[in-house]
Amino acid sequence: VNNFQPYFVPVTTTQIGRCSMYVAMGHVVSSTFNVATLAAQQIITTIFYTLIPIGDSCSLTAQSFLPTIVAQEPTKRRSQSLNKAVKNIYIVAGFLGLLLSMIVACIPLLCPLLTSDIAVMALVRTVVPILFALFFTHGVFCASEGILLGLRDLKFLGRIYALFFSVVPFLILRLKYAARAGADVRLVSVWNVFAGYQAFRISLFTARAYWLRHRLNRQDSEVDNLLL
Repeated sequence: VNNFQPYFVPVTTTQIGRCSMYVAMGHVVSSTFNVATLAAQQIITTIFYTLIPIGDSCSLTAQSFLPTIVAQEPTKRRSQSLNKAVKNIYIVAGFLGLLLSMIVACIPLLCPLLTSDIAVMALVRTVVPILFALFFTHGVFCASEGILLGLRDLKFLGRIYALFFSVVPFLILRLKYAARAGADVRLVSVWNVFAGYQAFRISLFTARAYWLRHRLNRQDSEVDNLLL
């Protein structure tokens, strides 16, 4: 139990922080918009949840390979192995993002296969540009998150997702009350919040991963200098 305790709270907080945003999105859509918008959201989320696991492979790969590298003796060789592994993970993440975004770009052509309602098709198409941006960067996001997990930066992830757990649902729920006040709130408005959330996560996680890698490289260089 003691061996797993340091992982339990951060990982649990991470998962809850992720799910809170999806729950808030579902609540706002179901309680604010009409039936056509609900149908469009169902189609979008079906595609979204289908494609998401493809990018998650980058995170799982980083979590599998990086801990064994970090566990090595602090030498220049460890830094070289870490830098090479991270570089390869990001290269694969870039290709996955390109693949996923190409699939998303085909959604307007696939709409007739998913629904026969013209209004629903139109609503789905309004969200496609946002989905394109999300999936184009999804591989990089998953890679960065996986690198943080692989480097055991668990406290940072636990705290940041605890923050997301409260802030992101609050921002999404504001759309519901804005719509009731007469503001022009649409389905694309909900996904715009998600896009901003994703952009912030990518920037933060990528910068954090770079900083951790730079710190390990510096430590290894210091050890090598002492050995000389």
